[in-house]
Amino acid sequence: MQNATLYVIIYSGEWAMENAKYSLKLFKILGLYTFSILLLAIPLNAAENVKIKILAINPSETQKLNTQISHTLPPEVLPEDIIDKAGMNIKFDQEHKSYQLFQDVELAPKEARTIIIHVKNVWTVSDEVLADLKSQLEKNVTTLQGTQYEETSRMFHEKIMERIASIETDQSKAIGIKQRIEMYRAHTTMVSEIKREISSLTSMRELKSEQTTGLRTVKFIVNAKNPSSKELSMEVRTLLPKGIIAADVVDKLDFGILYDEPQSRYIIQKNDTFAPKEAKKYEIVLKDIWYIQESELEFLRKQTDKMLQHFAQSAYEAFAKQSSDFIYETIDSVLKLQQEVASSENIDERIRAFILNSERVELVEQKIKELQDLLLEIPLKRELDEFDKIRQAVKELSKVVDILRLGFTPDLSTTWWIILGIIGFLFILSALFYSTWLVKLQENRWSAKKPKAARAAASTPPVTNEPQPNSKAA
Repeated sequence: MQNATLYVIIYSGEWAMENAKYSLKLFKILGLYTFSILLLAIPLNAAENVKIKILAINPSETQKLNTQISHTLPPEVLPEDIIDKAGMNIKFDQEHKSYQLFQDVELAPKEARTIIIHVKNVWTVSDEVLADLKSQLEKNVTTLQGTQYEETSRMFHEKIMERIASIETDQSKAIGIKQRIEMYRAHTTMVSEIKREISSLTSMRELKSEQTTGLRTVKFIVNAKNPSSKELSMEVRTLLPKGIIAADVVDKLDFGILYDEPQSRYIIQKNDTFAPKEAKKYEIVLKDIWYIQESELEFLRKQTDKMLQHFAQSAYEAFAKQSSDFIYETIDSVLKLQQEVASSENIDERIRAFILNSERVELVEQKIKELQDLLLEIPLKRELDEFDKIRQAVKELSKVVDILRLGFTPDLSTTWWIILGIIGFLFILSALFYSTWLVKLQENRWSAKKPKAARAAASTPPVTNEPQPNSKAA
């Protein structure tokens, strides 16, 4: 079997044969055998289905070609979304994590075969998903009435509704399928972000803070130039900085927001007309996410102050003082660096400073964690009251019972507790026995004396004033 060029073009709309002939010549020169081009920019409405055309060409003039045609579908397309697969087989491609169409074919010399696949336009956020977001927003406003977030929830509702409206507007546009896919990926990422924000009070706290202190912003500069001596309509397209989400774009001018799936970053894109050799500068306003709030740093400082008090007059006082000094110096260096780059228009400087400061804050948090763990080594000194002593004794006795029940051999400390417990128990038992014996002894003594006194009283005649009779006289 002879190796031959397999030319696959995938797009939505009508295919231009002239482009295919030109491409085929180029591919013969380069000696390429198998490749694919993904989706030309043919305008597509949201309700339309997508037509994928696969073109296979045998460039040999004398020999037939036995080969396999294959194409990996976008990850959003599932088997149930394929309306007509034109007799091709389907399998899951683990490497690309999406489904793949394939078919074995035999091409005669110079034969060109076109396979047309019809799939649903799955690159649209459904009305049900958007309606669910709106319903959750309404519930938030209702449930937060009468709380400190009542006013903030209304402002939050307005901002999110603006983002939902922008999604609905974008989806109504007729744009190329390649751009449609990137826009859909941006929209699905936005929906996920909105869901997280709705279910968290953190977003509303940040919004409330922005209303109080003002929103920190930074300019993202995009430069474009027409290298030609003719007027051109050019596509201006660039990746936004890593970490920026759609909500962080304060002013995007008339750019559209797309999403690059491989790099997991947002894209801004627009078509603009340039005069010959013209250069343009666009200023996109972004939220300054490369800034650590001073309130967060102040919290770390106060936390260190409180812990330092507990180390006073302990064996770890010097070590804790040294660690706290390091924490204070690091926090001061974070504040100083943020002030230095605050007025800079170079966004790279802000990102560099933020990365460095984030590492510093992480180190501060690690030091605070070490001090917290060290606090466990300091015994708490406190006079135990009678209740505490009884509770502690009960715990120790229960420990003894458990150890004896399980048959474990107690250590030295536990052994002494057992001995002292037994001695104490015998002492209490002896004291109770002795007290009882004394009480019984007293009762027996008094009961023995009482009958003897009664007999003595019975044998003694009563004393009276009456004269006794004279026995002789009698």
